[in-house]
Amino acid sequence: MSKAGALLIFLLFAVFDRSGHNVQIEQQQLFNQLIGEWIIRVEETSAVSAKLPIPFNLSSKN
Repeated sequence: MSKAGALLIFLLFAVFDRSGHNVQIEQQQLFNQLIGEWIIRVEETSAVSAKLPIPFNLSSKN
């Protein structure tokens, strides 16, 4: 897996079909839940990637 491929783990795509441009205000509870789950997933993945060999370690400067 390339570094670019490994970064896909951090992506989140959601459609808020009952909101306009202020989804964080218009659907605050759903927005906060999704962002909270995404932050947890990023933290868990970062902890795992730190233990991977250099080509896969997302926290390396290479």
